[in-house]
Amino acid sequence: MYFDEVVLSDGFFAGQNKVNCAAPFSYGRKVVYGTDDGVYISDLREAGREPVKVLTLLEVSQVDVLEEYQLLIVLSGKCIFFSFTVFVHLNHLGVHGRTTSDNIPTRRA
Repeated sequence: MYFDEVVLSDGFFAGQNKVNCAAPFSYGRKVVYGTDDGVYISDLREAGREPVKVLTLLEVSQVDVLEEYQLLIVLSGKCIFFSFTVFVHLNHLGVHGRTTSDNIPTRRA
């Protein structure tokens, strides 16, 4: 068994902001990244576009997407955050739109 290596974002996550985790969603067409300074989403169909920051959280260690509930789950530090509205904003603006965490309420579990 072997894996083909595919570059998803060349040079965007450099320096202090490294990717700690990632999860595919939307039938593998989009990827959510957990990084040291937040959560980013990219659309793999638009290879030339940079990932869009959707949540500002420190030291994200795990991300997951429950698509049937349109729920993003994020583990940051020792806290679990979830957001229903990330998908509402992304569907309205598109992944390449400007979405900031100031506009996206999250709940802490």
